[in-house]
Amino acid sequence: MQFPFLSLQYKAPGTRRLHDILGADRGGPGGRRLGEAGHTLQDYLKFKDLILRMLDYDPKNRVTPYYALQVPAVCCRLN
Repeated sequence: MQFPFLSLQYKAPGTRRLHDILGADRGGPGGRRLGEAGHTLQDYLKFKDLILRMLDYDPKNRVTPYYALQVPAVCCRLN
């Protein structure tokens, strides 16, 4: 029996940038969303900024849930 997932090359924690994981300049992870509405470089950069603000350790700088739900990338997809 073969397990294809065992042949994946994993990188050590902390070696990949969020920008690369999101595929911001390629149209999403693996370029799967390239050219689709809502998947421009600007959209990915706004989403990346939101994620970084959500992960901020300092509560004064961390985004509130209320603000996060006001971001177009989030609020427009919930409806």
